[in-house]
Amino acid sequence: MNLELLENGMRWWIEKKSRWGNDFLNSFYQRLYSTRPSHLNKDWWCSIVDILGAWRAIRSPKPPNTKKEIYTRGLERLEALNEQYQHIQQQSSGREPTLDNVTWEDIAPLFDVLCQIKGGVSPVFPSKLGHFIFPCTFIIIDNEATAVFPYEFMWRVLQIAWQKFTEKEKAKQMLIKEIQKCTTNIHPKYPFETKIAEMWLIGYKHR
Repeated sequence: MNLELLENGMRWWIEKKSRWGNDFLNSFYQRLYSTRPSHLNKDWWCSIVDILGAWRAIRSPKPPNTKKEIYTRGLERLEALNEQYQHIQQQSSGREPTLDNVTWEDIAPLFDVLCQIKGGVSPVFPSKLGHFIFPCTFIIIDNEATAVFPYEFMWRVLQIAWQKFTEKEKAKQMLIKEIQKCTTNIHPKYPFETKIAEMWLIGYKHR
């Protein structure tokens, strides 16, 4: 994992996927963090289902994965989501959970619950939903942008790559430079760790 892969991924994002936002979702994270409650609740879940729909993580107009069914299954699992939500926060000692301060074993039970909400074997839906809950911990994967990998394997590999990466500041500055073309107000919790990992995956696929 290197700066060249990051640059390739960023270039693809800007040239091919401008509909996702040339600010690399900074404005999205502004909204996401401002509405994230201390305790996941019904109102939060309702808004998240709308976002999942907008992100094309819910595509089926037919059972068993219509938007209404996704909403219902998530609502049935809110207690389990909250239990794991609080557990991960405790494991990170009250700090924002990131690739630096959690392990796969910490987040695996939450990922299992996320998988139950849609079912099936694709990790795309739970990766996006997990990212909406803990942006600095869950890495987004997408069929078009990144290709799809077994999530645990991919997450472990990218966590090690991130922790060993010696050019973190240069990578962050590359992203900051692009974001600042759209705004100077970069969110203080912008998920550089997972966004750089996502760009690596995009850069690898579209190299």
